[in-house]
Amino acid sequence: MSNTPRSRPALLRMSSAGLWLAALLMSGATAAIAFPLMKQLGPTLPGFTAYPGEHHRIAAGMVMARVFVACDVLQIVAAVLVLVAGLWSSRRPAPTGLVTRLGWVAIGLAIVLLVGKLAMLDPLMRAELGAFWSAAAAGSLIDAQLHRERFDALHPRASMVMYATAALVLGAIVAWLVGSESRRSAER
Repeated sequence: MSNTPRSRPALLRMSSAGLWLAALLMSGATAAIAFPLMKQLGPTLPGFTAYPGEHHRIAAGMVMARVFVACDVLQIVAAVLVLVAGLWSSRRPAPTGLVTRLGWVAIGLAIVLLVGKLAMLDPLMRAELGAFWSAAAAGSLIDAQLHRERFDALHPRASMVMYATAALVLGAIVAWLVGSESRRSAER
């Protein structure tokens, strides 16, 4: 890729999409490490002595809640930068092929999933998780169980949104790479 004004927006777009994908992959990998490790460590949490349940899930959940917030912030920043790159490159229009346009459709869908998750799914999950932690800390076992079950019921949806978002962002990256190579081949 040459250092022409047209290549700078593409570099910003690709690096931002890569950051977005990396944030999703690393948060998933961190959860896959944190929960089994906490179970293996078998912690007893001083703030939850009245709760006879699995303290390792609470400990890992508290860590992961912060990791997922950080992931959300990175996703928002990356999505904004991808859009800025798109606007920047539209100032100097270049012929774009179908594959490149498909990349933009994939990013658009990923943004829709991100906004939907942030606006609808995350508030529900945070409310249930917070209520579970509060009830568990207070030793209210019935309430704790109820909120944990509600949170657990939302979790597969959140995982599916995360997988779909990652697949769409990866699809956009691949489409833009293929589209860029196709355009370069046509220019030769």
